[in-house]
Amino acid sequence: MPIIAIVAFSNCQKEPSELVIDGEKAVRKATIIGTLNYSKGQNPTTFQEAIVPATGKKVFVDVPLSYYSGDGLAGATKRFETTVSADGTFTLEIPLTYAPLTNVKLEVENFTGMFNFFEQYEVSTLKPKFVEKEVLYTVTPVNIASLSNGKIESKNLMYAYNKIGYEPTFKYMAKLTFDCETPKEEYRKNAADEYEIDYKYAEAANVEVIVEVTHSSPAITQTFIAKSNSEGLVTINVPIKDGTEDVKVTVKSNPYNSTFKHYQLQTDITLVPNSFNLTGYFENYAPKIENVTTTLKIYNTTKLSNKFRLMFYPSPADQAGANDFDPTKYIN
Repeated sequence: MPIIAIVAFSNCQKEPSELVIDGEKAVRKATIIGTLNYSKGQNPTTFQEAIVPATGKKVFVDVPLSYYSGDGLAGATKRFETTVSADGTFTLEIPLTYAPLTNVKLEVENFTGMFNFFEQYEVSTLKPKFVEKEVLYTVTPVNIASLSNGKIESKNLMYAYNKIGYEPTFKYMAKLTFDCETPKEEYRKNAADEYEIDYKYAEAANVEVIVEVTHSSPAITQTFIAKSNSEGLVTINVPIKDGTEDVKVTVKSNPYNSTFKHYQLQTDITLVPNSFNLTGYFENYAPKIENVTTTLKIYNTTKLSNKFRLMFYPSPADQAGANDFDPTKYIN
């Protein structure tokens, strides 16, 4: 029968990862891998958010000594830590006994830095105004229910930020994604030599989107500006107070101009193309309006994605010239 013993230790002279099985050392461990990044704010030129790796920041877990010896001093812990690499990744190994380690709390170090805030949009110059302010970056400790031998736990973390001098209100980060699209029509002939129209959509690139997020208790409004990429996507990381939060979100777009060709079927074999100008109106499953304000439940980045669709349509004045224009055809 194999003889198994745990090497006892005092004053942390021996690592608790040392187990002895039939006289030979064996290491039992769990591994926590992940990423740790933070936002430096938005680039004043491109409006793209500067998400950078938290290089050199410490990631750690404090394990009670009683887990290893069974009679450790009350409150005494052994800290296992690692640092974030240049690409924002980290790997943390936790030595284990033969029993699972439960109620694990993964933590990171806080730090201060400068953040580029969008302040307002200058109507006279059509340019955004940014201001740089010092912030405190924090990550709310992440609870891991249990670690057992050989288990690999993955956690992707993002620092939340609060302005220096303010009560630390925001503890999590939520990622809001807006999919900017425009209607697109393609026509073809069927077997009966009749025209048919396919109602599709196309990605709207380089759309300037302004997002206002209003929290309650206390009433705080955060304002962000971003520009859609080549795939029509706008991504904004928003600090929130809790893991989930109901917030009021107002979405605006700066003037967006593009050509949309709408085909009207006068007969089965006659098409009349109309070129419409898309002037920044978008659809929220309601009459066309310039701004959309709604209450949303948004989730921190470790839970669910928050993706919403912004569909740009011809202005009401242009739509009046096309009696058969139906925005619902393009929702898919």
